[in-house]
Amino acid sequence: EINEALGTGIGHPIFGFSVEAARTRIDALPFVDHATVERHMPDTVVINITERTPIAVWQDHGHFSLINRAGEEVPDQGLTGKNAEAFLRLPLVVGDGANSAAAFMIDALSAQPVVKSQVTALIRVGSRRWDMTLRDGTTILLPEGAEAAALARLAQYEGSMRLLERPVPSIDLRLPDRMVIHQAPPPPPSPPTPDAQKQP
Repeated sequence: EINEALGTGIGHPIFGFSVEAARTRIDALPFVDHATVERHMPDTVVINITERTPIAVWQDHGHFSLINRAGEEVPDQGLTGKNAEAFLRLPLVVGDGANSAAAFMIDALSAQPVVKSQVTALIRVGSRRWDMTLRDGTTILLPEGAEAAALARLAQYEGSMRLLERPVPSIDLRLPDRMVIHQAPPPPPSPPTPDAQKQP
């Protein structure tokens, strides 16, 4: 695609194409953030490209796409094998508006690796705040606008009490001065066996 956008090749006159027009065409490619095109005499054209590097996988209404820091979709270019596996390890962000808000949240999560290692998905709630889903299914409710501080608290709790390893349905961190842990309901009592129902 780059060669096609360049508009020249081996055997073509080096002055037979416009450097500016070539740069504009390459910049228009969906996976290119920006490019420079230079003509080096007597017979070389140098292209430098900065790619739109994907930072996350965005799930929106059942559709999955790679996104860059600006929240823009980045084509996967039909990647297979190890390259595709690398993208599968990217964070998953879910919901309306999650793409445009993802970069800040991913940076905040990367600052707390002990928490990040447990997270499987970041879910945008009401286009204003985030929930996190952990590997064991626990949901972490984060406060609007104070995600980094809440993640730091969560990392501290994990270090002191192994909080993220406890089998609880959800942990609510939306209030700055307290944490609410929702416990799973106790299992219903087992029905008495026929022998236990018999009177002595």
